Amino acid sequence: MQHSPAIHRTIVAVDMADFTNPVRTDQHQLAMRRGLNEALETAFGKIGVRWNSCHHEDRGDGAVVVLPPGFPRVKIFELLPNLLLVALIRHNALHVEAARIRLRMAVHSGEVATDANGLVGTAVNDTFRILDSSQAKTDLRESAGVLGIIVSETIFHDVIEGDPAVEPGTFKQVAVAVKHTRTTAWMRIYGTVADQSRVLPGFQEEAIGQLRELVGELIFPDLPTVLARAVGPGVPPLGRKANAWEMVKYVLDLNANPGGLPKLIAFVELLADHVGGALAAALRSWNNTQAGQLQLTAALDELRTKAQAAVPADNRLHLVIVVEHDLFDDDHCLVSHWRQDDPTEWRPARGESRPAELRDLERVVDDLVVNAEMAWSGLDGDAAVEFVLPRALLNLPVDQWCREVRSGDPSPLVLHYRIVVRSLERMLSRYWHRVWRAKWRVLSGPPPNGRVFVPTPVEADQPHRLAAMLQDREVVSMVLSKPPAANAGPYDELSAAMRAGLPAIVWSRRTGDQSAVVDLVDKLTYDHDLACLPDRVHGARLAALRSDDQQEHADVIQHLVILWDVPVRPVYLDQIPHAARLERDATDEPERAS
Repeated sequence: MQHSPAIHRTIVAVDMADFTNPVRTDQHQLAMRRGLNEALETAFGKIGVRWNSCHHEDRGDGAVVVLPPGFPRVKIFELLPNLLLVALIRHNALHVEAARIRLRMAVHSGEVATDANGLVGTAVNDTFRILDSSQAKTDLRESAGVLGIIVSETIFHDVIEGDPAVEPGTFKQVAVAVKHTRTTAWMRIYGTVADQSRVLPGFQEEAIGQLRELVGELIFPDLPTVLARAVGPGVPPLGRKANAWEMVKYVLDLNANPGGLPKLIAFVELLADHVGGALAAALRSWNNTQAGQLQLTAALDELRTKAQAAVPADNRLHLVIVVEHDLFDDDHCLVSHWRQDDPTEWRPARGESRPAELRDLERVVDDLVVNAEMAWSGLDGDAAVEFVLPRALLNLPVDQWCREVRSGDPSPLVLHYRIVVRSLERMLSRYWHRVWRAKWRVLSGPPPNGRVFVPTPVEADQPHRLAAMLQDREVVSMVLSKPPAANAGPYDELSAAMRAGLPAIVWSRRTGDQSAVVDLVDKLTYDHDLACLPDRVHGARLAALRSDDQQEHADVIQHLVILWDVPVRPVYLDQIPHAARLERDATDEPERAS
């Protein structure tokens, strides 16, 4: 710091009361320091002072700020106290008792110089003497307020006393006897019950108790990820064994997100997205109440809008069926499902899981489809069935399976639903997800939205060369040269495509059909709109059912597989099944939310 001559400046010093109290942990003190720094920078900015134009120094449990020469002192008292008060009450509403702030602020003016060690001048010393007044400390401690403004005799008589708008009658004289200084100052306490009734309330103990009853000891492997998304970067994580209630207590001690939305509300919202069902509805209802009390309904709505904007808005209901191999017997599997009952939202609960033999998969799927139709009986619009399959089952002819197989008059699923497959392998391989999402952004954009890559036999047998070709940002889809093997080999097109993030991968279950599949895909994407590919494949399948075998592409479409992986419509295999979570009958019912 360079030396500067003495200039008449306004000095503001602040100190957090009882900062070193033994009940405060390091995390509590860090939260207090962050809250104070944010409050000061924001408040000064709103009274028209650029933070960088001030000389400011951190004092551990407080700070000193020297305003630019010539700044109107009356603005400090017209605006700054109320701005700081709102910031402090908001901070205290979002933190536990041990991290809450009660602040003293002293204001004085006089000649101030700087040298290599900081501020120099009698006025600076006098400001800190005023700040350390024992009477001022006692008055704040014994009040219900959170902010005490103490001003020098000079400031009171020159600025406050003659300005009715600053309410000079609310200031009272206090004694200052610190070290060799004996003088008087004037103090006003802000944040009393009357003041706080005009600003934002905090989370009530009753509300936190209600939240504890809702989340209980809920725990699942993805819970740390939910917490990390809610609190953002730079916040130390909790251990992976922490349950939801422990995380609630943790985020209570953190500052709000940009826009003032408490991290607790963000965490509860993300938790609701993950658990789904009636528990999700209860969590969102709790959030609605808290946001309303905090006057943050608009911020909560914005959070929900951003989350929903990531979900494809195709006005279609989805039934997602996940098939997992049994760990010890490849002829057995576990079938799980997620049923969407509102086409505008993707937050369904996980339905009851069922073990099955592979030979019975079509029948089990039929049960799920029929139950879904019972739940959808009061709705209209289109529906889709998505199969999330392990690699060994990707060639199952799921598009040729039937509905109502026990009726004696079954009908193909494709008559009623758009059918696609998704990759269980990719869903579980999170180290592939970043590039997958990047490619999806291209594919889901306006046409022309990417292009289809068709590997030559040479490229298909050279994995690194193929991988390099697929790095092209515009390559979002690929036609495989042959059906993928049940197990990935060293030269594997499907693995290369998924590692490169391609959301749309197409092939024939029959060897030798690549050129015919390429021709079909070219005709279906004549306008370069790849986002429409699943719908147009569905249309081609219906056309094939309506016509004889001589129709162009009718034979190809019977063996076509379209892997359509949507990263923004996720399902979570570690999610607690609907029946177990809610302790209710597991039978799907039309009126039950999923």
